[in-house]
Amino acid sequence: MARDAAKRFADDFAEHASNGSGFMFMGSCGTGKNHLASAIAVDLMRRHHIVVMVSVMDLMARVRESYSGAVTEERLLADLCRPELLIIDEIGLQRDTLDERLWLTRIIDKRLQAKMPTGFITNLDTEGLKAMLGERAFDRLRDAVALRIKFNWPSHRGKGVDHAAA
Repeated sequence: MARDAAKRFADDFAEHASNGSGFMFMGSCGTGKNHLASAIAVDLMRRHHIVVMVSVMDLMARVRESYSGAVTEERLLADLCRPELLIIDEIGLQRDTLDERLWLTRIIDKRLQAKMPTGFITNLDTEGLKAMLGERAFDRLRDAVALRIKFNWPSHRGKGVDHAAA
């Protein structure tokens, strides 16, 4: 069960932090990927770990800020390597440019080298993720994750809501 695996990831975080192994949540919209990743983040933060959760769109906006000199690329990379766990949400919703692929590869590389766990959340399947990231980033991403969960059940959004009354 996904919840049990996520709980084990949080409970065993010291081991994941020692070797830099993160997680990958893949599946359709509304299946609880973000919810479960947020639960991991909250659990770790309650135990005084530094966790940052950011959408890939916001991450790429920060990258674009670096082009104007608002922050240097080195500072941005240092900021992204600081959290004990960085969770990147919505992989696949970026503009899909070569520059974005290179930045994601660079972030994954830096965190792998620093042995810092990273969580990845996407609605893409394996082939879609591989096509979007490119072979190099996809290969590195596979090295960066110890826990892979496919959320292959129907969306839970809107359940229990009376749409006729809305």
